[in-house]
Amino acid sequence: MCQNESCISKSFYHNMTDPNITHLAGDKISSKLVLVSNNVPVSKFTILKVDHTIEDINFLTRRHNVNYPVVYKPIIGTWGNFIKTNINTVEELHKYIN
Repeated sequence: MCQNESCISKSFYHNMTDPNITHLAGDKISSKLVLVSNNVPVSKFTILKVDHTIEDINFLTRRHNVNYPVVYKPIIGTWGNFIKTNINTVEELHKYIN
């Protein structure tokens, strides 16, 4: 059992440097799926691919009950890079994924 901050720091350092945890933290899709599978509340989402058509996007957003406006958050990038907010139409969303 941990009785001081040194123990907490070591535990935190170990968890943050574990290669499996580091990989999972960098993989937004896997992270989200792990959270969902453990009943942790997450925002509505759907996974879109660059080759999805406007019809595909319409189908997926309806299937997953995602409403506009939406936020486009690519699976790569950190610190908010490449995020686009306030997307109001399927055409706008299609533009950002392609």
